[in-house]
Amino acid sequence: MATQAVIGQGAWFGAYDLAAYARTLALDYGAELQDDTRLSDTMRKRVAGVFNCGFSFETVDDPTVEAGLHSAVGTADVPLTVAPNGGAAIGDLAYILRCLAASSTPIAGAHGEAGKVNVAGFGEPLVRGVIIRNTTLSIAGGAASSGTGYDYGSAPTGTAWMAAHVLTFSGSGTLDFLLQSDSESGFSNPLTNVISITPITSTGFYFRSGSATQQYWRLRAGATTDSITARVVCAFGIIED
Repeated sequence: MATQAVIGQGAWFGAYDLAAYARTLALDYGAELQDDTRLSDTMRKRVAGVFNCGFSFETVDDPTVEAGLHSAVGTADVPLTVAPNGGAAIGDLAYILRCLAASSTPIAGAHGEAGKVNVAGFGEPLVRGVIIRNTTLSIAGGAASSGTGYDYGSAPTGTAWMAAHVLTFSGSGTLDFLLQSDSESGFSNPLTNVISITPITSTGFYFRSGSATQQYWRLRAGATTDSITARVVCAFGIIED
């Protein structure tokens, strides 16, 4: 198996393209181990308890993002999406996490060094999924862009989770997202609207869930009333029952 270098990765936090500013980023996932040693045991035994996921990243001290990262501390449900392979294509591996930033160091660094901003916190659930949309949308009022379908491989039974990052937004219309699934790749059967996000009228972020029972998935983006242009990154994954 080839070793993967930390080069060209994609990362998005809230409404920010984190990869454009971050120098380091880490996800820490594990189970709390509980003591299960009995009087008859000669070695310590442990069992897995609840799971934890922490995150941390360090960015350059850029005023473009510093204020937003500072205000994110204590804000619940901020999505973090990490794409180890860059995340440019639909189907690229992505980890998504609903975050609560617990701490921030607004400025760090020794004299003469470049300033740094550190953010750390916890989140749940951590979902291993894929990029379902990474593009700049230009949609006329009343029109929609269905997007390319993704084959999950089989029909699951579980919960679909989606992280949506709206990085830029212009226009007087309203954007809406529909994460749709179908039993056929052509999406010719009656579609299931699994997750709906509307109305979107500015930059922002969303973390939503819905029931997952079908094999094929796509993200439909539509504009109501007037045209919009938006830079968006969306990823989804399924936690099976």
